[in-house]
Amino acid sequence: MLFFVVALLLSLVWARSVPLRLLLFSVNLVFACCFAEKELLWKYYNIIVWVCVVFFLAQEVSFYIIGVRPSGILSFLPTVYGGDNAGLIEETVTSERSSSFFLEPSYFAQFLIPYVVINLFSTKKNERKQAVIASFILVLIRSGVGIMVLGIIWLLWFLFSNIKARTKIISLVFITMTLLVLTYTASGFLDYFLSRSDELLSFTGDEQYQSSGFIRIFRGYFAFANTSFLNKLFGSPPEVVQALLEGSIYFGKESSNFINGIQTLLFYHGILGTILYLRHLLLLPYKTGSKTLLILSISIIVLLFPEQFYLSSRLFVMIVFMYLIRKDIKNVFEKRRLIKNDIKV
Repeated sequence: MLFFVVALLLSLVWARSVPLRLLLFSVNLVFACCFAEKELLWKYYNIIVWVCVVFFLAQEVSFYIIGVRPSGILSFLPTVYGGDNAGLIEETVTSERSSSFFLEPSYFAQFLIPYVVINLFSTKKNERKQAVIASFILVLIRSGVGIMVLGIIWLLWFLFSNIKARTKIISLVFITMTLLVLTYTASGFLDYFLSRSDELLSFTGDEQYQSSGFIRIFRGYFAFANTSFLNKLFGSPPEVVQALLEGSIYFGKESSNFINGIQTLLFYHGILGTILYLRHLLLLPYKTGSKTLLILSISIIVLLFPEQFYLSSRLFVMIVFMYLIRKDIKNVFEKRRLIKNDIKV
């Protein structure tokens, strides 16, 4: 609430424009958190995840047999990119990577992350097995950001979970063997990840200003540095941000208007708004004792740095589950408190 009020006031007073996307996101979030039934939502989410996974595997099999992938983009539906979907469909058919029904492999990977986290920290053995399978699919998607977040999730699971050491060791061996098999059997699998990491380590000439890795992670900060002190602190109007992005020498031939989640917060809500938003994410698991909420918060913060994750549909899925889980935990605490009071009486 504090972030929303400050962001709205700063937008109206300082940036002189109504943040319609933030308003729409917030209103939908309030309705979802008030009226959604967590079990029913999880049931539908579970079904959608596995439909997407099955289609993803069908795309992979098709590509290795006939050299093309059936597109999951439905031509009659609008996309966030706008315009005609024909070009996007053609691109997914001949793309290097499958993305199921999503526009990009990274979007599919982000959609699977809450599924992995919630199942991985479940007390049910069957759900932990599903988390392992979904993790395997995440590796096959070959999203660099997805692999990075997945690694953080599993590392924190090994550190925080109360699962028996034997189960942890078996899981670690399974994941290690899977990665080794993929490395030695899938041609170009390891080379692909090495080439993506080279984009972030290359700082010679103009190459850094045109590589996807540099664009996603670093380039927006150069444009943000050109804003005034007050704009840095309180945010900038959309037209100022667009002019900065289009006029920056650090924006080369591709993705001329791309800024990641953290940079979006800095540009539109300033340093003040960014601090409040990150504080909000870190407070969601506060005093709940929930490792699931903590890992989801960490995952969101990590995703904000390389991806356009702020106010996205994938973020919405995560945030809704986080609020519903938190509400369940608070209800349990309240019931325990009432029971203790009854016993005392």
